[in-house]
Amino acid sequence: MSRPVVDPGRQMSAAETNAGRYGIVDRGEVERWGYRNPLEEQPGPDRPPAAAQPPAPTPAELAVWTDTCSGEARRALTGGAPVDTMALVLRLRKEAADSALADPRLRTAFAGWSACMGRAGYSYADPWQANDDADDRRARAGDRQRGEREDVAMALADLGCRAEHGVTDLWYALDSAYQSRLVEEHRGDLDRTRGHLAEVRKRTAEILAGS
Repeated sequence: MSRPVVDPGRQMSAAETNAGRYGIVDRGEVERWGYRNPLEEQPGPDRPPAAAQPPAPTPAELAVWTDTCSGEARRALTGGAPVDTMALVLRLRKEAADSALADPRLRTAFAGWSACMGRAGYSYADPWQANDDADDRRARAGDRQRGEREDVAMALADLGCRAEHGVTDLWYALDSAYQSRLVEEHRGDLDRTRGHLAEVRKRTAEILAGS
């Protein structure tokens, strides 16, 4: 597969910036939270802590659910179509992300980032390694406050090295280019998915109007 042409001048929207798809990007959040997710650190009234989230249903539980009132409601909304209408979208989104990460242009940028981080005293091959090691790194500090201070310091170094080597902008541009290519390659399937979701919205409106 040929490499897509990227638009390095394309800017991320606020939603994309905060989605975590490229790791840390917002300096204001990093100065306060480091690598920690502020949504997990401050659960709101409608967002229980991660530990309180119910586990995913088992296949047996799903089978029971299908034969209950919930299953009947689902069939009314979907017309009996599979529940996960977004499976294709999620698969293509992951494929684009994987392609961007494997692109030699991003690997070169990561190498520059890694060397920059090394000069700051940190040894990681790419930004995800630094991000994924955050919890263990804070635990190794032995003291929570010390661990969080060190976390913020390293995250700020991470952002500086990203900026020095244009990592986040290139990452986003490549991801967008691969997504655009996949959209064109799967346009028919995506249009069918969009049509199904439109039908679900229509059925939902009809049911609510008649309730």
